[in-house]
Amino acid sequence: MTKIEAKSLVDAATERLEAAIIGGELSPGDRVREQVLAEEYGISQALEGMACRLATERISPNELAKLRAMLGPVLAASGGS
Repeated sequence: MTKIEAKSLVDAATERLEAAIIGGELSPGDRVREQVLAEEYGISQALEGMACRLATERISPNELAKLRAMLGPVLAASGGS
């Protein structure tokens, strides 16, 4: 039997963001604003910013390209290359 693990708000928001991208709820060219997502998800803008950065680290390269098109400047802050 698998134990139930408590998730942080950042993890939950990251998973929701990834699901929205992979599921097609968010499409390339859509502008994603942290403030709007934070209000929609019921978390602070700082936590949503962390979720956006985590999503860029965990998502597949194909889906990451979609995310980059939507998030723009947020990715520049995450480093990596």
